[in-house]
Amino acid sequence: MRRVLGWVGAVVLCGVMACAEKADPTAPAESPGVPSEPVTIAEADQAKANLSGFGIAAWAVGVIQYTVPPEVLGDEVGNELSFYAYRLGNGSVGGRYHYEQTYMGEVFVFSGDVSCVEIYDESRAKIGGPITASNDATIPVGTYGWWQSLDNGSVHAGPPDQNTLLGFGDEAANQAFCDSPNPPRFGPWTVTKGPLLVH
Repeated sequence: MRRVLGWVGAVVLCGVMACAEKADPTAPAESPGVPSEPVTIAEADQAKANLSGFGIAAWAVGVIQYTVPPEVLGDEVGNELSFYAYRLGNGSVGGRYHYEQTYMGEVFVFSGDVSCVEIYDESRAKIGGPITASNDATIPVGTYGWWQSLDNGSVHAGPPDQNTLLGFGDEAANQAFCDSPNPPRFGPWTVTKGPLLVH
């Protein structure tokens, strides 16, 4: 059975990118084929507290679910994404992400470190980084994953938050994606559950 991720990666690819390559020192060790547990809000809050004295220039966190309707790709695509991502005033970048996609009865799971985060329009985050664990042989450890998160202020009022599917590729493509201010070209999809904050 074919998952939709590789195809989506080609669709959402855009731009040119540069960001620090420091892995998050608080991220747990992982083994290929054994993706880590999802990120929790408590974990993200603790990471932010640990960084409070270092000058956080950009911050994004999400523990979200969103669905691509079946008429788009022939079957419903369920997505669960949890992450936190930061960029400090000195340019250092870090964070962690965990992504699960359900498509045509199969579940694909990826975990990774954040190596780039850029904020556009004061509420749209572009985030990406290397995959450190994967259960999908076609997207091995060392591949980069990236996405866009749109904090539309739905916690207070306004339209729902949104998120794109993950794109996949190499480090150069990941860098290009984060550096480009281009808005989403495939999706984004309405977040149906969970907090999403970008600032």
